[in-house]
Amino acid sequence: MTLPPGLRAAYEATDYRVFSDPPLVLRPGEASPGCDALLDRHDAARGVVITAWNPMSVATAEPENRAAQARLAAGIAAMGLAAIPAEGAGRDGLWPPEPSLFVPGLSPEAAQRLARDFRQAAVLEITRGGAARVVATDFG
Repeated sequence: MTLPPGLRAAYEATDYRVFSDPPLVLRPGEASPGCDALLDRHDAARGVVITAWNPMSVATAEPENRAAQARLAAGIAAMGLAAIPAEGAGRDGLWPPEPSLFVPGLSPEAAQRLARDFRQAAVLEITRGGAARVVATDFG
């Protein structure tokens, strides 16, 4: 899927806050030494921020969002991976923060599968030493 320019711009103007110890803020296009250290602690070369909230970027009722997020967390746990609480918050403040998860070690294939399963238009991925980037979901 190619993200419409306005949607891509919104995702790229988002702060992805990871509630680790210490907490991190990931921004598309920027590297994060703090994230590198977090990935090292999890013996992972990459990490992904993913959510189940607001499928296809359409506002959804909170009970549905919470239930979907619980299913996402359970699916990640079933893979034997850590899921660190996170949130995506637009820097313009126009969209409420979306509860998310930062998953160290989640493969690109698994990230795409989960994004498809939970109807997410994109995820944020970061590799150790690299810049965070918005990756559109392949619904092919």
